[in-house]
Amino acid sequence: MAKDDSSSNRERWGPAFVHPSLRSQEGQAPRQPGPSPQGPVIEGRPDLMSWRPAPQPAPLLLPDQPGRVPWTGRDVAAIVGIMIAGFFIVTVAALIAVSLLSAATGLDRQSIVSSPGLTTAILVFQWVVVFGGTIALFKARGYRFSIKTMGWRWPPSKLEAVLLAIGLLIPAYVAISVYSSFIQPSPQDITGEFSPSLLGFIIAFIEVALLVPMIEETFFRGIIHQGLEQKLGFIPGALISAAIFATAHLSATIFIPIFILGFIFAWLMHHTHSVMPSIIAHMTFNAIAVIGQYFVQPPG
Repeated sequence: MAKDDSSSNRERWGPAFVHPSLRSQEGQAPRQPGPSPQGPVIEGRPDLMSWRPAPQPAPLLLPDQPGRVPWTGRDVAAIVGIMIAGFFIVTVAALIAVSLLSAATGLDRQSIVSSPGLTTAILVFQWVVVFGGTIALFKARGYRFSIKTMGWRWPPSKLEAVLLAIGLLIPAYVAISVYSSFIQPSPQDITGEFSPSLLGFIIAFIEVALLVPMIEETFFRGIIHQGLEQKLGFIPGALISAAIFATAHLSATIFIPIFILGFIFAWLMHHTHSVMPSIIAHMTFNAIAVIGQYFVQPPG
């Protein structure tokens, strides 16, 4: 008698394969083919199903991801408005305080204004208001951010960052020198603001060469430039952020030199995703300016 074909196949290939989802468990009826969460069963072949990958969630934008920030170009415009308002409010409050102090003590207003501590106090209060308003805006918008989001992270190669920061000051000085040969800039009178004494030099160095670069690079590069670059791209973002940076110094004759520095600092931020190189470059430039005014050129 001829052997059953199905029996012959079982002897050749072994037991017929049944998908695990269709196998009956002890005490339960065999499961019938039906729709699968991964896709419909192919007609006539319950052991084969059309496979469809499960949808993947959108990648989470971490607040510390280099080169990405949660704030937008519209937020940058609001932050610039906060900066203008903060500077104006603190300056007016300082002038009122000086007038009241002069009236109460009989001291000359000019002597009060020229005291080294007043300039530092005004600077600190201005930036406290500006950063406080900026953080309040971010909180109101529900943004996730940290100090690293603002660029406070070291790039992978610290040596390269330092060399770039110092090396790019050379073309900056060349460009500023060419500009100065046509238009004589009016640099900040550091000795006049802080007094030409040794104490004045110490306060000026701490404020101008150390404190100011950290504050300004965090704000202008870490917040303003990053938001603009993410919206517009590097070149437009760097041009606009450098223009805002130069305008904030409130001097027409030094607008171009400060603009050049602002563009270079923005490139450092773009290249390294960190404000550390621009802080180093800014500190170096300001330190040379402070030392030059106190020890190279005569005060006054």
